[in-house]
Amino acid sequence: MVAWHIGTFARIRPPRSGCDTSKFSVHRTDHADGKEGAIITFPSAEDDDDQLSMKQRDSLQFPFDNVYGPESSQQEIFDTICNDLVVSVLSGYNATILAYGQTGSGKTFTMTGGDHYRDRGILARTISRVFQEIEHQPRVKYACYISYMEIYNENVYDLLDSSHANLPIEEWNKVLLMDDDERELHFRNLSVYETKSEEQALKLMFMGNMNRITSETPMNQASSRSHAVFCIMIKARSLDSDVLTTSKLHLVDLAGSERVYKHQNSQRMRREGTFINLSLHHLENVIVSLRAQKKTQKTTHIPYRNSMLTSVLRSSLGGNCKSVFIATLNPEAEFIDESISTCRFMQRCSEIVVNLVVNQEIDAHKRVIALEKLRTKLEAEREKLRARVIDLEAQNGALLHDKERWKETIEENRVLLSRLEEQDRTLCRWSTKSSLPEIFDWNICQELVEKLDVSSHCESDQELFDQPPVIEMTQEIWQLGMKYAIGCLIVSKENLISTRNMATELQEASSKQQLTIESLEKQLSEQKLETLQLQKSLEQCSDAFHPSGTRQLKLMRSPSLGTSKNPGRDKLFSVQHSDSEDDTSISGTLIDKETEVQPLPRTFSTSDGEMATSSELLMLHLVNGQDTGKSNAEHMHHRLQLLRNGALFIKFGRYGKPHVRFVWLSNDFEYLSYRYISNEVPKAVISTRSIRNVLLGQQTKVFERAIRKDLARKEAQTDLCFSIEYETNRTLDLEVLDGDSIEAKRAKRNEWVETLRFLIKIKTVSQKE
Repeated sequence: MVAWHIGTFARIRPPRSGCDTSKFSVHRTDHADGKEGAIITFPSAEDDDDQLSMKQRDSLQFPFDNVYGPESSQQEIFDTICNDLVVSVLSGYNATILAYGQTGSGKTFTMTGGDHYRDRGILARTISRVFQEIEHQPRVKYACYISYMEIYNENVYDLLDSSHANLPIEEWNKVLLMDDDERELHFRNLSVYETKSEEQALKLMFMGNMNRITSETPMNQASSRSHAVFCIMIKARSLDSDVLTTSKLHLVDLAGSERVYKHQNSQRMRREGTFINLSLHHLENVIVSLRAQKKTQKTTHIPYRNSMLTSVLRSSLGGNCKSVFIATLNPEAEFIDESISTCRFMQRCSEIVVNLVVNQEIDAHKRVIALEKLRTKLEAEREKLRARVIDLEAQNGALLHDKERWKETIEENRVLLSRLEEQDRTLCRWSTKSSLPEIFDWNICQELVEKLDVSSHCESDQELFDQPPVIEMTQEIWQLGMKYAIGCLIVSKENLISTRNMATELQEASSKQQLTIESLEKQLSEQKLETLQLQKSLEQCSDAFHPSGTRQLKLMRSPSLGTSKNPGRDKLFSVQHSDSEDDTSISGTLIDKETEVQPLPRTFSTSDGEMATSSELLMLHLVNGQDTGKSNAEHMHHRLQLLRNGALFIKFGRYGKPHVRFVWLSNDFEYLSYRYISNEVPKAVISTRSIRNVLLGQQTKVFERAIRKDLARKEAQTDLCFSIEYETNRTLDLEVLDGDSIEAKRAKRNEWVETLRFLIKIKTVSQKE
């Protein structure tokens, strides 16, 4: 709960030409709470040489939160008085902005504005600000409602009722005020319109302004003869919450008080003036009662029902509402008594304090649905954690059993690392780059060689030289000169050496894995033989104990003792993969092989602290064993790591339907997998040995179907797409999704394509050897 003092501000209109101005002064000051303010001082009647009134008075001072002179613009008034108040309405607080003053002092100009766009009033600027805030909060759903009423001769009329056109006001339908059981005020026969845009709200405002009652007076050619109340109602709810907030913003343009003796009026205008002054008198009585209640701290009767104006503004004056009052003053000496009366009213208003709370309520239906979803989610997480605990316990037992073998593997890896470091030093000594000029840029040679690497495979040399990347590389070498041609040859030589070394190391690692598989097969055979011997012994004991044969002991073979000719090469799971993607079902299914005994992969710690298999270690050492400043090994290591980390892609199904999927490469570079965003289980797994080629752009039939569905996709996204051909006439068609810009996405596409092509070459060399 927040305490709120009614804000009071004063605005002084420009004097008419040829009129004498009063001698009141304005000076800035600081309030007791530390905020800046202003004080208007009226001199005593004895000090006023141009006294036009017979009344005797002393010097008077009236404090305000701020005072604005004739030079102040409409924009300044809105920014300093109304802007924060309008924003708080969208947070659930009620608010009221009220203009008070004598006739012709500038109330209607302040609220509704003038003829020029720069002179727009508080109403139009408030509507614009409300819809600006709504657009800036996409996570909140807003509903905005508009109503517009006027109080004329103690009757309330709807200014937005189109049936009033061309009818005298006496024939208009009256709006009735009614209280419910909770003393909340309701209006009958009042139109309320829901608005979806700023244009609709402004149209309603202009229609209401056209229907207002005005008359010509000596002070104003179009003086408002009624009190107008423009109401904006806001309902808001966050998309991820079941809390509904409601708030109201009242924009009030009061009719001006005036002295009858100062001008001649018709009987109709005198009657209107009587009702206006009477309603303002009752408004002042309500303010006096609220002020007295604050001072005495006792509950007293507040005469809201004495007039229609105070009944309508009941919640704005003493309820849960942020209210600011703007006093409009005429600086001419003739109207000094009216100015003093206006300032005295504002001083009484500034002493009223109300308590504020946000208008919130809970959507029970939404809350029940949210709780049901939370319960289901927690139950699923609990079952998942239970399965995870069982899995971790099994893994922990296996890891403890293989601890000694891990130590041996680590020692072997250290020896291998030393040998690779020696090879790296040997390659550094072989390098001939030191003979080239110091201004030579090796990065240019590296880029030229990479262009040649990404070119497609060709049947003949002529087809190779006709490819655009090869033509572009040839032209650049021709422009750069012979030294860069020699540099490209050196880079190609180093890349070839690196590739050959990597293939050799992969072959060695494969041999070691084969030895490990044979050892495990031998152990499995021994265990099986021992089990058969135990079974035979148990059968003999059973026959000795039951010679009659009435009871027999039957031993069932454990599924874990099944045989496998080559368990090291059997797949750990099979994949049912379909190119026709369907988000509602998982088409890739993991199938455990119950009768296989799989060896645990030998793992170790890499240089960055992660655990990797022996084949992965070999790949890492091969790419890390090169001089980072002299070859593309460091780039290839970085790109292989990118593929292992994975990325988000748009995967196109058989019929061109796009789906967001996470794609990654396994740690041992053997499998390319993808899965749903919200599921850790792979949807499909593709063996890297089955990958035949990687195509740039949108060259497959799947992309043709996608383009037919979305013609704009080809020109906008072709640089971000590529296809992976695997097995027989099967493709994995992807579009890069990760990246802050088109350039970043295009670079990521090129990194994936080049790395996959490099991996295809390595796998091809390994299979041939």
